[in-house]
Amino acid sequence: MSEFKELAIKRQVSEMFAGSSFSICDVDSIAKLLGISVNRSIRDQLAVYHCVDWSSMTDREKELIQENVVIALRGDPILNPARVLSQITDEGSDFAFTEDRYLENVRRLK
Repeated sequence: MSEFKELAIKRQVSEMFAGSSFSICDVDSIAKLLGISVNRSIRDQLAVYHCVDWSSMTDREKELIQENVVIALRGDPILNPARVLSQITDEGSDFAFTEDRYLENVRRLK
């Protein structure tokens, strides 16, 4: 991914949660930048919150919107291998688990 494309995606994600309301257009823009198809079922659920002020939502609604944006754009956030790999490697070298050593070797092979 080019640096400019990565910056554009980061900007769009930041804008999505920095505004006064949720916009499904931001999800669509990110999907377009990534060149992916959005999970339609989840997109339809997220669309219910289009233009709804964050201040009028419960904390749980906000949590679920964030989780479902990830699911819509990347698949199941728990079962997606790339996300699991990212979360495991985020532990860094604080832990000397077998998984960490394995992941270090995988990264060296790339």
